[in-house]
Amino acid sequence: MTVAAIDRLVHHSTIIEMNGESYRKRSAVARINAGDYDPPNGAPDRPS
Repeated sequence: MTVAAIDRLVHHSTIIEMNGESYRKRSAVARINAGDYDPPNGAPDRPS
């Protein structure tokens, strides 16, 4: 049933595939490398 609903939504749409690096990921990596990483409670000090 889910497939039918998605098919109805995207039937006349144009799908654009984007293969570039994520801006959010790039920003997160830059923050980690700059030492500005503030982990949430219970998280490791630095992500692996």
